[in-house]
Order: sequence, then C-alpha cells, then structure tokens
Amino acid sequence: MKSTFRYISVCIATGLLLSFKPVSPEFTEIRDVFNRLNTAPTPEKESTLIRYQVTSVSKSPEKNGTAITNKSTFELFASRKQNRVYSQDMIVLKDQETTFAILPSRKMIYISDAVTGKKDENIYSRLRTLQDTIFGNAEQVTTQKVKEQPHDKIIHITLNKRMSGFLGIKKIQYYINSSDKTLKRVFIEYGNGNPLISLDYVFTQTVFHCKEQDMSIPVKKLVFQSAKTALPVYADYKVIDNRKK
Repeated sequence: MKSTFRYISVCIATGLLLSFKPVSPEFTEIRDVFNRLNTAPTPEKESTLIRYQVTSVSKSPEKNGTAITNKSTFELFASRKQNRVYSQDMIVLKDQETTFAILPSRKMIYISDAVTGKKDENIYSRLRTLQDTIFGNAEQVTTQKVKEQPHDKIIHITLNKRMSGFLGIKKIQYYINSSDKTLKRVFIEYGNGNPLISLDYVFTQTVFHCKEQDMSIPVKKLVFQSAKTALPVYADYKVIDNRKK
C-alpha cells in the first residue's frame, strides 16, 4: 500500500522510527492489527477496502481560538500496485507511475509522477508510523475492556513530556476488536500549543480481498480514454500536468 494523501491531516513526524523496540502486550496487539491491514491481497484485481471517517477539531485563529469541527468520509481501495481514495472533495488515484488528484467542485485534474522509493503513506501506514513513535515514548499505557461495542478493547497511551512537546500530542487511544484483529477507531488528543485539538478516525468497514473495483486497470484509464482525451465525465475539467517531461 503506497500513496501520498496530503489532505489526510495526520500530524506525524516522518522518519521518526526509533531503535527502541517495545515488547509490551499492548504494542504487540496493535502491531498485529497493522500487520494484517498492511498485507495486500495477492490477486492483482483485488484490493483491501477501508471505509473511514475523520473528524478534526481545531482552533480558529480568526475567532479567538474558537473550536471548529470538520468531518470527512473516505473510501480507500489499496492493492499491491495501486491506491484509490474517494472523498466528498477529492479523488486520488495512484499507481507505480502516476498520481491523479481530481477536484470535482473545481473541475480540476492534477497529474504528477508517482514518488518511487518512499515508504507507505496511506492512512494505516501513517498511523502505524505514529504508533511506533508513541509506544517508544509512552509514559503510561492502560487497557480498558468494553462490551457491546464494535471494539472490545481500548488502549490508552500518554506520552512522556519530551515527546509530547515534540509531536504536540498529549494522548492517543486505540479501539480494537481483538477477536478479528481489526482497528475500529484511533483518537488523538493534541496539546495546548497545537492548532489541532483532536483527530478522530473511525473505521466503519474493512473488506479484505475486495472485488468491488478491478485494480488491474491502470489508473490513467480511469481518467483518460486516450493520451489527451479525458473520459466524458471529465471532459470539461482543466488538466494541470506537473510530471517531469
């Protein structure tokens, strides 16, 4: 699963993978969840489908720090060679060669080269990177068991003062269904100096070996019917090609 979704606002210090290797049961359980999610389907046509909602609460500089809440819903189809993300505001289609960012409200299509050699940057990979850093600098880890919920366990983590100040994150909670090893929710609470107050990821559906979309079709064929002619649905869109010639 490899893609760059800049509009998914996860505050992560990239490249901060520590040599510290936590071995706590909580870390092991969360790592198992991410390992399963990052295992791409073998058949070329299949994908892992993830439907999720992101709720961000931030401080408005124009309104004396008044809290502003924004909600976005996403669909991610991830295969070995492609990622396709759909939201209310944007469609991002990426394979190993090209990335298409489509903005329906502005009737714009941005084309760029796929960045090769980069680590995974889809939603689960970003959260996994954050998870590694969190557990490497956890001051307190507690587990809460719950009943009659999509999840049966909540892992609460408080960061040490040094890393909390560096990342701007105060606390994080993982909501897990331990029976089928799925992640149901991640809630991140930020510190006072951060313009973000919280980010709440709710994962409503995960489908392994999904056949809803044929992932063997190159993403350019989802946008263009020929080299310079867009599909009818995008016929009146302006195309901005930022690829290196």
